Amino acid sequence: LYFLVQPDTVAAARTVLGWVHATAWPVRVQFTSSAKVEVKVTDSADAVVTMTGTTTLVATTTYSVVVVRNGTALTVYLNGVSEVTGTMADLDCKAPGGNMTLGAANGAEFFDGKYEYAWATNTADTYLGDIFLRPLDPRAENVLWCYVLESMESTTLRIDDDSRFDNHGIY
Repeated sequence: LYFLVQPDTVAAARTVLGWVHATAWPVRVQFTSSAKVEVKVTDSADAVVTMTGTTTLVATTTYSVVVVRNGTALTVYLNGVSEVTGTMADLDCKAPGGNMTLGAANGAEFFDGKYEYAWATNTADTYLGDIFLRPLDPRAENVLWCYVLESMESTTLRIDDDSRFDNHGIY
């Protein structure tokens, strides 16, 4: 998972990636009210791994947040630096009980700031030099979804998924 965001405030919990369900979600990414990046991963047995970073976030600073799962190892990168690691069971992530949301969690904790892009791949890239860029080929086989949030269609409020799956979203 790759996100490029710039929060206007870090004084309250702000969701980067959420779901329209209170408990049935595979991954949640947020900035906490204590100005830290936090990632929660839920496996198919309902065990939640919570990883909270140590870096204190600063308002109006651009952050690249990358979440990598490699087998049972989880790593959260903040601006290309490993921020926190965790371990999960050798299980699939939990199936979501609702729609994925960018910038909100079940109708709460709305993101306040600029949100450039969000994309996910089914392979982990060991090179993090391009984390501030959009994927070079969003229609590549390993790209699961790729949303550029600045390009919302003004009449339909549709946000296009540039990946080969065309899983467009609505505002």
